[in-house]
Amino acid sequence: MDWHALWQGLLSRALWEIITLLGGGTVFGLLKAKRPKYAPIFLYAFAGAACIALLLFTMTGQPILSRALPETAPDNVEGNVRSWIDDFRLNVQKLDEAQTFFTYAITLKNGTLVFVRRYRDARGQHYITFQAGVHLSTEHQSILATFTPEEAQRVSEEVLLEAARSRVGYELEGPPLRGVNIVKAVPITANLTEDSFSGYLDEMDSALSACKAAIILAISRTR
Repeated sequence: MDWHALWQGLLSRALWEIITLLGGGTVFGLLKAKRPKYAPIFLYAFAGAACIALLLFTMTGQPILSRALPETAPDNVEGNVRSWIDDFRLNVQKLDEAQTFFTYAITLKNGTLVFVRRYRDARGQHYITFQAGVHLSTEHQSILATFTPEEAQRVSEEVLLEAARSRVGYELEGPPLRGVNIVKAVPITANLTEDSFSGYLDEMDSALSACKAAIILAISRTR
């Protein structure tokens, strides 16, 4: 996951808190001018609230007046997912697919494209499905076309071995090898949080990077 994006989100929240605190200074000035005897009381109360707000923000990263998202459930999962994506400041496009309740195409900061779906079928509606894929470049396809069937099979086996090490499902396109699709289904429960969602995106990104490296390495060894 792009930690720079997460820090940007925290910084923007902190800025909003600072703006709120500055507003209190304006109220104090008005009280001092119009009702001077109440000004010290307001100042002490506001200072205490400000300290509590800053303490909570330091410990949780959340503004004191922020509204926490409800625990994830089937009736609110799409809203939660979209809110998390926006918090991470990722490029996203909502796709219209008949077989899903929703489909988001998310572009990570490094350019990796991850699809997040909730399918409508009896089993799929209970899960959020993460999917991504890597396809061989034209150059690598041309090289692979020169291999013997045994050499091409050896390349596929090396890529399969690397994909099997990841904690995601996988499927090779081919033969001949044209790419790798990886997928992970996550139950829609209260355990699906912003932190875990971030972790799943990171997991997909890592698995995809490993598959890309395995393809390049396997072809270079056989070439």
